[in-house]
Amino acid sequence: MTMKTYRKIILIGILAVCFQACRYKKLEVESIPGDKQTGNSSIPEGTVLAVTEKKQYIHVYDWDAADGDVLSFYLNGVLVHSNIEIFNSTTILEIDMDKGKNVVEIEANSIGSGGIPVASGNVSFCDSKDGKGCTSIGSLSLSLNQRISVTIIRN
Repeated sequence: MTMKTYRKIILIGILAVCFQACRYKKLEVESIPGDKQTGNSSIPEGTVLAVTEKKQYIHVYDWDAADGDVLSFYLNGVLVHSNIEIFNSTTILEIDMDKGKNVVEIEANSIGSGGIPVASGNVSFCDSKDGKGCTSIGSLSLSLNQRISVTIIRN
């Protein structure tokens, strides 16, 4: 084998360990709300999750005033859930993951009427509707039409 092949094998091994660690670790940003004035979310740029189940359940709720925040969800560039109004109680959305790399984008379609210039929400990806096997990706604070993306690897 060439040195290039060894490097690829080592890189794949490191990524596999990282994905498994991400799958079982709740991210520490879960309880940190985003910035209400600037639209800066606490979801780290480049967040990667690993899942094994094809069907994932997105659990999302408004962590601030339920004032009409509306979100849309894209999977690999395709709109899969449009204009979902979020409330202080959890809304559950189903999404089917392809094998390999998936990119989920969340877009703010409305920032509500509460005087806060962002859409605020908390998002978790779960293996079941009842909230088992969840990994929280943290708090959203999105300006109008702003998107944030999360990469999800399905093994």
